[in-house]
Amino acid sequence: MAQVYSTIDGDNLSGIISAFYGKINNEILQLVLSANQNLADVPLVFSPGTQIILPDLEESASVPVETLWD
Repeated sequence: MAQVYSTIDGDNLSGIISAFYGKINNEILQLVLSANQNLADVPLVFSPGTQIILPDLEESASVPVETLWD
């Protein structure tokens, strides 16, 4: 289930994503931006109290493991 994060002064999206998911990549960023379409109108550094929806990761957002040998 998605969680809602309320920003504190100085938060930025990459820092929030890294702290919440433990990593950041383009798929996770797109997932969060899709859930928060209003973020395009928000400055890079958030004001306190900005609500950000942090959706659950889908399997597609995980890094695929490639096997070099069978």
